[in-house]
Amino acid sequence: MSEHHKRFYQHQRKTNLRWEYVVAFAACVIAGCSRAPQVPFENLRYSAALLTAANSRNLSHVDQIVVAINKDVAHGAVQDSERRAYDSIILMMRAGQWDQAEAACRKFRKDQLH
Repeated sequence: MSEHHKRFYQHQRKTNLRWEYVVAFAACVIAGCSRAPQVPFENLRYSAALLTAANSRNLSHVDQIVVAINKDVAHGAVQDSERRAYDSIILMMRAGQWDQAEAACRKFRKDQLH
């Protein structure tokens, strides 16, 4: 391989690595910017209840929380964005992904502080 080709391939490799870093950075920024919706103070009880259910790995507790959330949705006390956040956590629990659900609950609660 000629010296010219070697330099060309080294340049290409550096360029590709730069793009990989740009893509990785963008993914981190996007993931970091995804915050839970802000919820009314009185609705924080749902994230606390979901966190307890995740810790205890108790599906019957999850079912009770769903009933309560549905009631507040019907009365307009829970907004769609809030409901979607709860639903994603509930789906994790029903799939047996308790640790991920617990982490999502903690993130949801932490996002309420900012």
